Amino acid sequence: MLFEVSLFTGAIFLSGMLGTKHQAANQIALNLSALTFMFGIGLGVTATIRVGNQLGKRNFAYMKQIVKSLFFMVLVIEILFMCLFFIGRNYLPWIYINDTEVIQIASHLLLIAAIFQVSDGIQVFLLGLLRGLHDVWYPSLFCLISYWCIGFPLAYYLGLHTYLSSMGIWVALLIALTSSATMMFFRYKYLVRRIAM
Repeated sequence: MLFEVSLFTGAIFLSGMLGTKHQAANQIALNLSALTFMFGIGLGVTATIRVGNQLGKRNFAYMKQIVKSLFFMVLVIEILFMCLFFIGRNYLPWIYINDTEVIQIASHLLLIAAIFQVSDGIQVFLLGLLRGLHDVWYPSLFCLISYWCIGFPLAYYLGLHTYLSSMGIWVALLIALTSSATMMFFRYKYLVRRIAM
């Protein structure tokens, strides 16, 4: 969690280097994304507890059922948020500000935020799931690689050295979250295969 939060903090600083309009738009998109992120965190904590309980009981069949149901729940919720961000991208920023230039920038950022809702929800859910399986070092390493070896350098380059500006920063966030979710998913599959042996 530390690496992800620090990456988003880094994105705030990079947006500030682009000017006040970009930073204001970044804050709007970040605030809305943080609200939806709480649902993923809640389901991740649920996964930690429920999977940890079944692992302790060595009830692996039921554990897999729990994982499938929670994963499906995360997927459905995050797809709903994705649709909300996509449909509301031109309207949600008006809650915060009435500056049309900021709203236009924020609507572009919310389009990218809409896409990464699924990645973000899945990666934080899988983080909790892996904790329940007593696996903390690999997920931490995956977060370090995804957010600070891939995400921040990309955000710096795409945000400050291409025409994408603040959109480039958010494209980098999307790539970082997706790479984290992918690595954690394959780690989970590996652990489940090992447990089943």
